[in-house]
Amino acid sequence: MKKIMTIILIGFTVFTFAQERSYTKSKFNNFSPEQHAILLTKRMALSLDLSSVQQKQILKINKKQATIRKKRMEMYKTMKESSTKPTSDERFKMINERLDNQLVFHKEMKNILTESQFEQWNNFQKRKMMNTSKKRSQYKGKPRRKIN
Repeated sequence: MKKIMTIILIGFTVFTFAQERSYTKSKFNNFSPEQHAILLTKRMALSLDLSSVQQKQILKINKKQATIRKKRMEMYKTMKESSTKPTSDERFKMINERLDNQLVFHKEMKNILTESQFEQWNNFQKRKMMNTSKKRSQYKGKPRRKIN
């Protein structure tokens, strides 16, 4: 009887974990760039205690960043669907543009935020990058699951 119950329990566990999970990769995948920018700005306002003037300025920046991000994601998606890989020159150009964009964004945020707010925001950005690199290193070498 114990063997049968153990086999049933193991079978049920395997069956449950074998189900394909449907989840979105990001919390903001289904939102438009404007909606994403508004939510991000409100989250920043709560965590950094932004004034209304700062919120308006950051909202403009976040909208611009969100549209750039959306275009880049669509470009990568079309490249993946067509199974084309960029050349090394194209990759260099894409990475260079992304880093230039990040430098401009960083400078704009520094101009808007106070020193203490900027320090807090900068620390948050560093933690976010560390978490992202940890997640990527966990999945290195493992086969990727198909996301619906």
